[in-house]
Amino acid sequence: MRYCIYLSSESPVYLPIHYNHILRGFLFNLIPQAEKLHFTYSNFFGKKRINKERKRISFLSSFHFYVSIFEDVEVEFPVGTELRLGKNRVRIDKVNAVPVTVNEKSIKVKTLSPVTVFQSLPNGKTLYHRPTNGEFFKKLEEDLKEKTEKLTGIRPEISVQPSPEGVFKKAVVQYRNRFVIEAWKGMFDLEGDPEALRVALTVGLGGRNSQGFGMVATAV
Repeated sequence: MRYCIYLSSESPVYLPIHYNHILRGFLFNLIPQAEKLHFTYSNFFGKKRINKERKRISFLSSFHFYVSIFEDVEVEFPVGTELRLGKNRVRIDKVNAVPVTVNEKSIKVKTLSPVTVFQSLPNGKTLYHRPTNGEFFKKLEEDLKEKTEKLTGIRPEISVQPSPEGVFKKAVVQYRNRFVIEAWKGMFDLEGDPEALRVALTVGLGGRNSQGFGMVATAV
């Protein structure tokens, strides 16, 4: 299931530019069983201002984000309730829920949160791959195969390729002020078993999905 959650506040909502962990905490308060689920979530969308000097982003009125969950679970969001988002008070105005189904064997997707592809090196450092490196797409394919096998019991062949209609843009995210994550926004062409494509749409591409990376949606 994919949810679009609309938020609003009586005053501007101020957040650090790198707010992934704050949104993750907000979600875990909304969905108590989140630790047991396979999910991903998007960036915030809406009118915003960015103060690079203060490393802060502000949303001026209503804004929204998406969350997708692979498991078939019922989630009751407290619409109309005031909640805490970081140091702000926000209200959930409405929630749109849409089942995620895939009947085709090929889809074009766009990122709703950037995709990160990495590997841990023997020296303890992390190597981040980029779309100009063929390893980037090979690892996306292997990762999606492993997710699909874990969640469905099948290990299908899958192809993940850059879409000629999109341009990749680098996103550097500082997570909890502890480490820096390199990720990429763009468009991908996916081909394979429809169930694997559904996994991509509900769980995400690449790594760190439950930390707000790799959420994609079909591009129309």
